[in-house]
Amino acid sequence: MKTPATIAQALMERHAVIAGHDPEGVACEVQGPGRHRTLAIIASWGEGWDHVSVHARDYLAHCKDVPTWKEMCYVKDLFFGPEECVVQFHPPASQYVNVDPHVLHLWRQHGATSALPPKELI
Repeated sequence: MKTPATIAQALMERHAVIAGHDPEGVACEVQGPGRHRTLAIIASWGEGWDHVSVHARDYLAHCKDVPTWKEMCYVKDLFFGPEECVVQFHPPASQYVNVDPHVLHLWRQHGATSALPPKELI
């Protein structure tokens, strides 16, 4: 994950509204890459994991929505470097928790490298 100072600078450049922050995370809203959508983001970097949760708000339709692939790529670029690999988990059913059906998550374990399939299969 980028440093907290780098993240803060990127959010400031995008006129993000900071809802809260502490030494291990930030909650904010930022205009998404598309028109008419705001991304609500909670990012944390404690307990051995970088974690970013995201949901979209369509302010024309006045509703909460699941972020698009493009929006998740935008968020990934805000919080992580271009060569960092992050994942979205689909855990076993016995461990699945769904607090909000409109939220997607990005994860990266500190000090670990995620295995990837061969490049030609990605």
